[in-house]
Amino acid sequence: MCAQRKGASIALSSMRGETSHLAARPTEPPLPDSQRAPSPNSNQPVDTHLPTRISTDSLVRAGVHAGAPVLLDYLMAHGDAAFDCFIFNSPFLDWGRVGGRLNRLIVLYAPHLLHKLRVWHDETELLGGGGPSAWALQLYSQYPFDPRSRPLFTVPLTIGYCRGVNTVQRKMRQRSRAGRAITRKPFLVLTSMHDDILHGDEMAQAAHAIGPSRTLVQLCHARHDVLVSADATVVAAALEHLKAWLTSVGFPEQAQ
Repeated sequence: MCAQRKGASIALSSMRGETSHLAARPTEPPLPDSQRAPSPNSNQPVDTHLPTRISTDSLVRAGVHAGAPVLLDYLMAHGDAAFDCFIFNSPFLDWGRVGGRLNRLIVLYAPHLLHKLRVWHDETELLGGGGPSAWALQLYSQYPFDPRSRPLFTVPLTIGYCRGVNTVQRKMRQRSRAGRAITRKPFLVLTSMHDDILHGDEMAQAAHAIGPSRTLVQLCHARHDVLVSADATVVAAALEHLKAWLTSVGFPEQAQ
């Protein structure tokens, strides 16, 4: 699914807001800082390598967790002309399980207010990092991956991250109320009914703001990152849904 086939390719925006192209490369140099999409978990803009022109004939874009706000921010700023369809794996469209209503209010409103008052800065850590991440180590025990792309330690939750995520989510709600789709191209949203980080129902509801050509799939007993769930049958089911969807939108080669 990651290889280029007949002029089409799949690119991934990862959980950390980083981007790695799995097939295509842009025909233009990276965007300048003023035009880059802000990384929700970084205090500096990152080069998301989301080009305005693509050298291949078509591009399928995939966003995982915080990679989804990065991609959606780009689409709201630059449009979707460079892409043909999108895949979202548990997109970070709502704060989900943040520990109750009070914590939810804090992460939604305190970062912007206290940043404006210069009490907090983008580098301020709302939750400190460091030490091994039990969640990441559990994944690594089943699915070997490059630790540089998915850290094995606990990453700090910074004010810059909160402000970046809140800004994109607010833009989405505003566009939804105005009846303005972010894209009218087809997109698939995979969520978990028993998500261990976010709320699957809230993600599915928030995904309506992306556009009308949506396919929403919610799986039972899946992890937050659906495609690395603990149960192999859940992963197989998710892949079958993904393959069927890719075929239905005109990418049968990528479904193999």
